[in-house]
Amino acid sequence: MGWNINTIQRLASKLNNLKGRMIFMLKRLSVIAAVFFLLTVAFLTPALAGTPYDSAKAINDAKENYGYSATNESGDPINYVTSTGLSNLTDGKGYSYGFLTYGQPHGDQKSGESRYIGYTYYGEDYTNMDFPADKNAGGADFTSRNWIIEPWNEPGLTDIQATDPMFTMFNPDGLPGDGDPAYHTAILAGIMAYGATNANNGYTITEASNPAFWNEIEKYVHILSPATAYSFGIGRMWHKDASGGLWYVTVPIMPNALLPELGNLKAVSIDLGVPPGQLAEPDTKYMATVVFKNEFDKKLTGVPVAVLHGEYKATLKDEKGQTLPWVSINGKEVQVADFEAGESRKFTCSGTRSTRPKTV
Repeated sequence: MGWNINTIQRLASKLNNLKGRMIFMLKRLSVIAAVFFLLTVAFLTPALAGTPYDSAKAINDAKENYGYSATNESGDPINYVTSTGLSNLTDGKGYSYGFLTYGQPHGDQKSGESRYIGYTYYGEDYTNMDFPADKNAGGADFTSRNWIIEPWNEPGLTDIQATDPMFTMFNPDGLPGDGDPAYHTAILAGIMAYGATNANNGYTITEASNPAFWNEIEKYVHILSPATAYSFGIGRMWHKDASGGLWYVTVPIMPNALLPELGNLKAVSIDLGVPPGQLAEPDTKYMATVVFKNEFDKKLTGVPVAVLHGEYKATLKDEKGQTLPWVSINGKEVQVADFEAGESRKFTCSGTRSTRPKTV
């Protein structure tokens, strides 16, 4: 099946809104796939558990810079939990990150894990992402669940408060609150990390099925605690099953130091190969050209590049007409390219406007 030139035209029209800092910069909705590519690269290589940051250092930083306090509203002392399923995600110095919580683990016990590793500042139960699933999703697409949007508001608020009366909207002074877009990338990265662990409840996590959902993921995640310089944050999502039963997942929120560099590699132009003033003719082959520019002051090697639309991606060729190398990243086939500092590179892809409907 040839690349659909109409799809490329739709992508090109979005390119006029180029603003951000990710591969193939279009509207935010259209860069979700690129974000997933980059995050997948970041979590590709298995690593041994890192060395946890010093507890006193992490707690002092949280109190000085992130609004944490020595105790929560219930008087429970702050703790730094370092034994987690994400301890293999380390920074450039080999350090791993823990969770900041108040009080002690409590609730149901399963496989040596407590359902809750403590409490939040407001006294909510602080869920444990390593607690075994109450029910395995059996490979279901993560986006297929009936996730409650803005659970801190009605109609979801009452149902959630029935399970935890201390549940309240996260809206502290001086920090982003529930639903703030400031959490967007950190939540996406956290869900990718969650998807790579045994704690993901059996979900399949992919950007292709519902990009609009990922585009507003922060509207579904209630913040239990924000990330700091030395700790993950934690959020929680809820959905209802067909009979109205309420279920939840725990979502880690990435600290900035563990976020993959989303970079200054930009798609700066597309020439569709269609003569000016004309529309693409049915069953006619066109050669499209896309230019990517590395705005870093250093060389980038093996960077994923893509022209994407949903599950479809074009096959890109380099300046000599050679197909860019394909590599497999967690089961996804992606093309990669090298860029010198400040270099612009021109890639091509051919496509045909088909008169026949396509089936997926």
